[in-house]
Amino acid sequence: MIRKAVRDLKSWQLDRDIGQRTIDQMRKELSRNRTLKAPFEGVVANLQAEEGTNMAPGQILLELIKTEEGFQFSFTTDEESASLLQNNEKVTVDVKGEKNWQLEGKIAEIKDVSQGSGGESNGNLGAEGGALNGNGEEGADRRKAVVVFVSGDSLQGGEAASVAVEKKAEQQGLVIRKERLKKDEKGSYVLVVRENKNSLGNIYTVHKAYVKTGDWNEEEIIVLDGLFAKDDIIAETSEPLQEDNRIRLD
Repeated sequence: MIRKAVRDLKSWQLDRDIGQRTIDQMRKELSRNRTLKAPFEGVVANLQAEEGTNMAPGQILLELIKTEEGFQFSFTTDEESASLLQNNEKVTVDVKGEKNWQLEGKIAEIKDVSQGSGGESNGNLGAEGGALNGNGEEGADRRKAVVVFVSGDSLQGGEAASVAVEKKAEQQGLVIRKERLKKDEKGSYVLVVRENKNSLGNIYTVHKAYVKTGDWNEEEIIVLDGLFAKDDIIAETSEPLQEDNRIRLD
């Protein structure tokens, strides 16, 4: 009887020790899993968890942006304009966040745009390797996406960014809007105002200035000859105009 009691006691002690070790192991796992250690220093974005919330295994808690590697954004433009840009070319980037400032960026990539996508020359800064969705109108011309890389200690990600690139044309002339250029059997022309002075006052008439054109892009064209800086181009009219029609200036 005594021997059986001793065996039962030892068995109970063994079960207790096993149970205690199990509890200790569970406490260690709970303590370890209670705190997440980031693999690198960065900025927390898109936090999806709250204190005390039970999260399922594999569920995303947050996104961590590695700011030291910089950010990128992209914009789309027509193929003609994109041909004037080069990879690794430095550009000035305007950033809008809690404050507005400028940074130096670099063109990282120029690539074809898939059919149906479009964009404007602005967007949101995303971590390097991410994507940017822009808003814009789909055009019939082939489009190019220009990816710009930018870095800076003050960037957090998600700021609005834009870039304006100015290029000097190889051809020298006057740059006008393409819609102001017209054509007839004699060639291309622009409607300009001619002023005739007399004793009764000034008379303004319509004149066709035939021009020679050069390079062009989606919106503008260079006039090489036939138009002068002092010429007043007729941009808008209330009715169709013909050569030598009298007009009144508003």
